Amino acid sequence: MQEQEKQKPAALELIERQAMRLSGVQNVDVFDEEKIVLQTELGKLEIRGQHLNVTSLDVENGNLQVDGLIDSFVYLEEKAKRNGRGGSKKGGILSRMFS
Repeated sequence: MQEQEKQKPAALELIERQAMRLSGVQNVDVFDEEKIVLQTELGKLEIRGQHLNVTSLDVENGNLQVDGLIDSFVYLEEKAKRNGRGGSKKGGILSRMFS
């Protein structure tokens, strides 16, 4: 219980497609000027764009800031159990149809 109380909620803020601030970051897996893939408390997140630059990274507190032209961001996998509403189903209907 104490561990859950200490965690800040995961948040994502996009500012005019030129900057993104994230909390809940656990690890950065891939980073280059066109793609950043990172593990968050809510699952794996992929950010795509041009001239991407990680301007601030604090893994201890789970904070990250990215600058550049941000074209898209998508969660690649969802955390299995979120806010106590975990279910046994994984992915959406399309992923279940084609797996």
